[in-house]
Amino acid sequence: MLHDWWTCPFRYHLAWEHRLTPKEPKMELEDGKFVHELLATWYRTHGLPLDERLEVVTDLLQSSCSTTTYEVPNGKRKRLYGPKLYQEVVNALVREREDFDQVIDVEIPLTAKLGPYIFKGTIDLLAKTLGHVFVIDHKTTAGLGPVLLKQYLNSPQLIGYYYLARENGVRAAGALYNFVVKTKDLYFFREPVLITHKKVEMWKAFAIETIKRITTTNERLKNNYACYSNVGSCPYELLCKSDNWNLAVQQYERREELY
Repeated sequence: MLHDWWTCPFRYHLAWEHRLTPKEPKMELEDGKFVHELLATWYRTHGLPLDERLEVVTDLLQSSCSTTTYEVPNGKRKRLYGPKLYQEVVNALVREREDFDQVIDVEIPLTAKLGPYIFKGTIDLLAKTLGHVFVIDHKTTAGLGPVLLKQYLNSPQLIGYYYLARENGVRAAGALYNFVVKTKDLYFFREPVLITHKKVEMWKAFAIETIKRITTTNERLKNNYACYSNVGSCPYELLCKSDNWNLAVQQYERREELY
């Protein structure tokens, strides 16, 4: 929730106060979710023989609700979506021996006190590599240049995950991004992030002030710079730009649950 607010308060308003979700989700976002599930399955099978791991992953691929491979023009290259993309992820996992020394836990829901509030989140992976435990966040991106990488390294989202781990007794050396880079030849890229005590304290103050603003003001401004990102356009772009709310909202449905 906080990440959506920091990205665009109006997006937070639509996603968490109206609880709206597109009736036809964007393929980029759906693929990102499935790749996360694919990676979670891969790391849960850590320690098993390769053929057994591939059998489990293949079962997941076959159960994928997506049956169509998309090739979407993007400048001089085409982006892949659907089963062909998923298979390329698996191929890269095997080719690059994408693994960690020890997998501690996968998809961990955690809760911690944050000033007068309760902060919740789900960490993608806790694993040990190079002799240290790291809080790991998977990211799927169409490219990874120095400007985008800098944005990720300064993202408060990862510090929030680190804070959750620390407050639940996990002694992590830092955090680490596990990028799936969807270029012509898909590959993995890991980038460690040093998180100091000062960074955590600054994040806490920022997060508490943000929650206070959400709960005590009606500030829901649009951030037009967040309409497009490395994973495509915002899922609420239609509502954001439409002059006819009643017509545009028909393309969305309301979630019953908060997750």
